Amino acid sequence: MIAMVIDFPPRRRARAPSKKVALTEQRVANLKPAGSTLYINDARMPGLSVRITKAGAKSYVYTRKVHRKFFRKTLGKMPPSP
Repeated sequence: MIAMVIDFPPRRRARAPSKKVALTEQRVANLKPAGSTLYINDARMPGLSVRITKAGAKSYVYTRKVHRKFFRKTLGKMPPSP
């Protein structure tokens, strides 16, 4: 009797949880820029998110898949904070 050892491929790391919050004017105003462009998704409206660049510019963005590719459309920019 010969024992066979089956070598399974290593597990892939789990993806980080998406950043979903209920977007309100106050929460968007309080968001701070990070080291790179950051997308914060709205928990109540699928596809809606806020993009924050490392320079601090904030824009509302709509994202969805069209023909198996991501389609991202900028809806509008937030006015600069005083």
